[in-house]
Amino acid sequence: MYTASGEVLFFAGSLVVRQDVPKKVQRFFMDHTDEVLCFDTHPSRPLAASGQRGRLPKVIVWEMGEMRTVRVLEGYHRRAVTTVTFSPDGRLLATMGADDHHGLAVYDWENSVLLCTTRTGPAKTFSLGFTINSDGLILCADGTVDFWTIQGGQNMTRRPASLGPFGKRQLFLCQGWDGTNPVVGTFDGHIYRFLGRRLDALVKAHTTEVFALCSTGEGLVSGGADGYIWGHNLQPRHQLNLLTSSLNPSIRSVSWHTSNDKILVGTAGNELFEFNATSGDNLHEEGKPLLRGHAANELWGLSCHPSAPEFCTVGEDKQLRIWDIYSKRPMRCHEVEMPSRAVAYSPDGSKIAVGFGMPIRESSKQFDGKWIVLQEDDFQVLHAARDSQKHITDIKWAPSGQSLAMGAADGKVYVYNTDEKYVLAAMLTTHNSPIVAIDFSTDGRYVRSTCQAYELFSHEADTGMVIPAASRLKNVQWDTQTVLFGWASQGAWPPELDGTEVMSIDATLHSEHLSKAVAAGDNLGRIRLLRQPCTSPYADSKSYRCVTNAEEMRKNTMPRRRQGGRAHSAGITRLRWSMGQSHLISIGMEDRCVIQWRHERDDLAGKEASRPNAAVASAATSGAAREGPDAPKANVGDPSDPSEAAAAAEGPAPEDSDADPEADVLGAAGQQGDGLLSASNWEGGRAEDKNVDRPWVKNMIEPSYALDLGNDTSAPKQSVSLASVRGIRSQGLARGSLAYNRVGGLVYPAATIGVVYSRKTHSQGYFRGHAGKQITFLRVSPNQRFVASGEAGTRPTVRVWDAATSVELCTLPHYHRQGIASLAFSKDGRRLATVGVDSDKSLAVWRSCSGEWYDAELQVGDVA
Repeated sequence: MYTASGEVLFFAGSLVVRQDVPKKVQRFFMDHTDEVLCFDTHPSRPLAASGQRGRLPKVIVWEMGEMRTVRVLEGYHRRAVTTVTFSPDGRLLATMGADDHHGLAVYDWENSVLLCTTRTGPAKTFSLGFTINSDGLILCADGTVDFWTIQGGQNMTRRPASLGPFGKRQLFLCQGWDGTNPVVGTFDGHIYRFLGRRLDALVKAHTTEVFALCSTGEGLVSGGADGYIWGHNLQPRHQLNLLTSSLNPSIRSVSWHTSNDKILVGTAGNELFEFNATSGDNLHEEGKPLLRGHAANELWGLSCHPSAPEFCTVGEDKQLRIWDIYSKRPMRCHEVEMPSRAVAYSPDGSKIAVGFGMPIRESSKQFDGKWIVLQEDDFQVLHAARDSQKHITDIKWAPSGQSLAMGAADGKVYVYNTDEKYVLAAMLTTHNSPIVAIDFSTDGRYVRSTCQAYELFSHEADTGMVIPAASRLKNVQWDTQTVLFGWASQGAWPPELDGTEVMSIDATLHSEHLSKAVAAGDNLGRIRLLRQPCTSPYADSKSYRCVTNAEEMRKNTMPRRRQGGRAHSAGITRLRWSMGQSHLISIGMEDRCVIQWRHERDDLAGKEASRPNAAVASAATSGAAREGPDAPKANVGDPSDPSEAAAAAEGPAPEDSDADPEADVLGAAGQQGDGLLSASNWEGGRAEDKNVDRPWVKNMIEPSYALDLGNDTSAPKQSVSLASVRGIRSQGLARGSLAYNRVGGLVYPAATIGVVYSRKTHSQGYFRGHAGKQITFLRVSPNQRFVASGEAGTRPTVRVWDAATSVELCTLPHYHRQGIASLAFSKDGRRLATVGVDSDKSLAVWRSCSGEWYDAELQVGDVA
């Protein structure tokens, strides 16, 4: 849609992009943590609201000038927020959820107050909007149009529309206004106009579904699946046709900016077109769209030109696109014959190899395993072949161009001799799972490959003979580093199973030594930048989840969970460095976004690494796509246009970082003396960390030219101390474990620690006597002087401590088993009852004769 100033606003992945079309500059709102599904703009202020997908999705109201968050509304919806809309007076914000009952909520967004909620029913909803006077809502759904009245600001009542004898119950897809009368677009191509709740008139606007309506003071614009746009006053007066210029002309959104006399149109082909509203002329060259991207299923194919600032992508939408890095637009597009997941430039850039197929067979004309070689300049087919019956997953050319390797989902790698008309020279059959990535050595003699079974194998390229002893290749120089496992990139994987799976890796092997880096993309949409080589899973890294406000991060005042979001909303299928390693290109599997990152040297990292808290500041300044005069200019984002967010990662890495997977700025854990996986750990063919199965380890051998990492196994000189505890354990057995002490402080459990929080001084005291065991229950005595806390464990203990100073008074002898289920003080505070989690639910009563609890003894029960 258009903003009030005439800029284009759209969402892509986890980003909301604001584009100044004449200046060709894009800015990004990046605070979402999952895929953005909807947005709306404020009627009178430079604000927008956007909703996302997620288990507990949130709606963010943000300022469009500085691209900063103003309010976060969350807690009511589940699964996703599918619609957000401001009231005409701008005071209210209505949201629709994707739960089973399609919950509807109305917020006083400025005060973060949830005014009213209701369940709209199981019918799928398509559109939501306020009435003109902001006292009601109109909901378009499957088979019904409902008018909701907001009563007293807190209750809602529903009244369905009366369609009369001429209306038809069907899918009602969108809504708008014809003057003061609401209008609705229907599945059969009609536009219904209502007078109150009664159907007043209908007009046949399109031959098929009406997907979009836009109302302004000048009239009404509609867009349909037939590829036509009509200007109305309930009578068609002007027509725009996208049938000849769009790959999939079914119109999904329309925005009319009357001041600039422009109409913005979004199509199902993942395209944005701009038209002159008066003449109907396309405002961009040769009838091309303003933005264009891949439009169907998933996106997996990416390759960068070896000697020119361009790259190509290929997707399951059968589109091969060649992009220019500097203009950030597709230079050429070509429709290939089948869905594709693999593409590769030849070493001289004159040819492009494309592999066909996908896991799901969609057509009888889909020949999985077929591949072709195209001329780069005119897409003429030079060669076509098919040796596999499964889809091609990866393609690599040998550096000399004399060999071409194809990895397939049948677990085989096919090596072809390009000098002899692409004859099959070798078939590598060692793997048992689909191939993930392939690399050639710099001399083209060897090829290595990884598969979905986490195996790494090396072969002779000309004979296909497997090389069982990895030590034979330890000094081999590799032309690329895209296999997921290798000695130089083993640190990209986490040291334990935490739900992270690396999906793509690429390294700057041919740069100067100081600028060598490994980029890794995972299944959560995160990009990590590490040094090359990176041999330890505990190595420092910089993670790019798009920090928004670098200045607040630098001051470390921004809450960590609000420090940024991801650019990609799901898995990153390919990462590739461009020619000269000036840019990093990433593509998303489900969001189909092509995002371009600028690679810069971080001159601040080395200076700030020696100062406290340097990790967060360094990550913010180097990894942020930030705004301001000194910010890197980012221009891209959408599924249609590669985005250029800032990415920098050179110079010394931060000294220590936070490895919390929930943190928005992620680094690796600080170096731990005996936790490093050094080269010697891998020499024996197994990983020291037994929590992770690493079958590829035996094939990773430290090269003799590796940097000397040292043999110092002593503990590091640095240390950490507990500074603050966030969170409270209040679920399960710990319900009710929150109380005041005698000076008005709060006492509660958090993991293994008992916390005493002073509201007056905003400080915390800690009871840490449970020695790393989870506190399952906590109780404060009636006189608010003492705290009793129980723990989990085979032979749990109960400890009594001072509620103000956190000083331990006594430890009760072992009595219960498996944990403490409940605790209770007597009214006078001299007795304490304890209940165990054991099968007998053992009960014990303890007594302090003095009432000070230094002399506790068992009164009822026998000590085990």
